[in-house]
Amino acid sequence: MCIFNCIGKCIGGTCKCVGKSLMACLRGLCKCFCNPVSAAAGFFIQIFLYAGFQGFNIGTDVGIFLETTKTYAKCYELATTPIYLTNTTNTTDQIYCVNKLANATQSHLMDQLQILTILEGTFFFFICLSGAVYMVHIAVLFPNACRHWRDDNFENMLAEASPYYSKVLQIHTYFLLLESVIHDVPMSCLAIEMCAQMWGIGGINCWECASSLEALPAPHAQPGCEMWLGLLLGSIALVSIYKGILPLYAWIGNPFCWACYPLRICVVLPAGFLYCVLVLAPSMGVALNRLFLVEPLMRQEMGTYADTIWTFGLFFYGIIAIVCVVYWLLCGKCICVMCCECKKKDAKDGSAGCLCC
Repeated sequence: MCIFNCIGKCIGGTCKCVGKSLMACLRGLCKCFCNPVSAAAGFFIQIFLYAGFQGFNIGTDVGIFLETTKTYAKCYELATTPIYLTNTTNTTDQIYCVNKLANATQSHLMDQLQILTILEGTFFFFICLSGAVYMVHIAVLFPNACRHWRDDNFENMLAEASPYYSKVLQIHTYFLLLESVIHDVPMSCLAIEMCAQMWGIGGINCWECASSLEALPAPHAQPGCEMWLGLLLGSIALVSIYKGILPLYAWIGNPFCWACYPLRICVVLPAGFLYCVLVLAPSMGVALNRLFLVEPLMRQEMGTYADTIWTFGLFFYGIIAIVCVVYWLLCGKCICVMCCECKKKDAKDGSAGCLCC
């Protein structure tokens, strides 16, 4: 029994020592963030970071579009240039590729270019749309924040803050949600589909093909689109984490208080990762069913991440769908009966109505 008592006291003392050490570290960390800063500094810092990341995000869209345009021009030249048989004036539709495919013809390549043209046009439309929304977002957010940043209670508890600050935060959140719908989800899916199209539907890569055997280039599997695709998905992931964090981070209270910043971020970070999974899940589905079939090397690089995000995304989307259906069936129509006592109210036409408390 004495041994057990000693072991218990030792474990208890160790836990107490570790707990005090952690609390001291947290207090020291908070003191680092408690230095005097000007009013609304936290708010401005986080919107500056958002503006930079979202601007970089749109820049990667432009990079992918330019890379696709260069590839399209080279493929179109190969698909439309007449190919003459040796020592004759007769033409042929056959082209030569490094991977020696039997269906490598100009007509087949032209069919794929028509699909790529549609994808490019759609991609350009979303670039313009998301770019316009981003500019409006910045034009609304920054000037108004600069105008009111000296207001009282600008950085205090959300319930105690000025009505203007509450409205700014709501507008900012709505813009973030809108940008997810019109940019993050469609652009990531389109970018992966465009890269799959460029890396060869049916195995034809025009940068690995030529009109003659002598003109065949050295084989290479992927163009510069791979780099831009990685940058695009990475920037979307970072911005999505921020978008998932912000509403819950503000709801906790005192939204941009530097003293509580590290602890509050740790509390709401899982919400950011969940939102990131929901945003990237559709694009990972496109990668699994389209990109990896065309370019198997990409499965070795991002197959594990794609499978994980796609699986968890389907799971959480399923939960959201079930909750919405259950709410609509059970609560949407019967909320007054289930949740509160029904009160009678005389309507203007003399009939009695039901008013939910």
